[in-house]
Amino acid sequence: MKLIKTMAAGRKNIEQAYSKLSKWGALEAACAAKEIPVTLKTIENAGFFGLTIEFTGRQSAVVRAQKGKDGPCYDTGRTAFFLGSALAVLDDDNHFIYKSIRVCEKTGGVYGSEAYKGQLRVTPADKKLLKTLETAPVPFNCDTFEKDAGLLAGMVKYSAEKPETPLLYPGPFKKIILKNGTIIRRGEISLVSGKTARELARTEKCIPLSPGDLFSEPVIPSNFQKEYRKSGPLFILDKISAAEPKPAVKSSEFERLNNLPGELRNKLHSVIRHKIPYFVITGSDPRIAGGCCPSIEVYFANKLAKAGILSSWMPPLSKDACTMTVYAFKGEMRGAKKGEPKFTVNAAFRAKVLKQLKKAG
Repeated sequence: MKLIKTMAAGRKNIEQAYSKLSKWGALEAACAAKEIPVTLKTIENAGFFGLTIEFTGRQSAVVRAQKGKDGPCYDTGRTAFFLGSALAVLDDDNHFIYKSIRVCEKTGGVYGSEAYKGQLRVTPADKKLLKTLETAPVPFNCDTFEKDAGLLAGMVKYSAEKPETPLLYPGPFKKIILKNGTIIRRGEISLVSGKTARELARTEKCIPLSPGDLFSEPVIPSNFQKEYRKSGPLFILDKISAAEPKPAVKSSEFERLNNLPGELRNKLHSVIRHKIPYFVITGSDPRIAGGCCPSIEVYFANKLAKAGILSSWMPPLSKDACTMTVYAFKGEMRGAKKGEPKFTVNAAFRAKVLKQLKKAG
């Protein structure tokens, strides 16, 4: 495995290092402690995974990361088991991991790397499915982001944290979600109760900090359940681009709602019935060459956007992350100046959609 070390953790240096590395190459970037947040963001955006922080002095650190999450997603029957004490974690490809989850061959290889040693256990590939990679690879459905977020929100047993002890989560995951819903972000100094700090230091290698070690202002962590109920699953992506969604077509061709795949039809029914402002599909349009996870749902949802039924918007993600598209009904999604889309439900338009869906049977 090739290793590149850089003493200057700027965007240009990080991107150059990424391009020079082989698929499973590794990076070490030295930085001042106060530069940890921006260094992490730069390395994340370049496409690395499994970022970890190690202090080399009181106010200096090294961020380590690996390359390897690029490429298509194929099924080889692998399962990943989370070994930590938290309720769940979010990786650098925006996968939620809790208890055990099915993973594609690419993600299985990522999780089996040194970055996640002691954090995850991954089952070997099925021999028959592994052979299909050479001739007729079996596509893997990566579209679990929205479903997993909803499941986790229901699993949280909320209890308030007493913000008294500052600690740092050094990785390798982007975020860890505690059983009470507290979200601890990698590289961010979080204030938690003394009991939580001791538990996380023991099980998740978190680092309690003394007042003299603080390199940034500590924050009171947000709660997964509360944020999900307020904003839906998009909140976990943090600040995202203020770019407007694609302009909606003026006229709406409602007959395009006929002959939709069952999963998309059910999703539209659910969004209308429960007054959900938007939905998310992970996967790429099969018409676009080189997409990591070709999705028939994305194909038909994009056709509905072209027909003036839906609006679509793709939040900017890190390099080589699985494609994610946000859909809302026509006219219900607007870009936000503060970096997050805003949604309003148009009951009259939804009624027309529902009427056509029922007519189509």
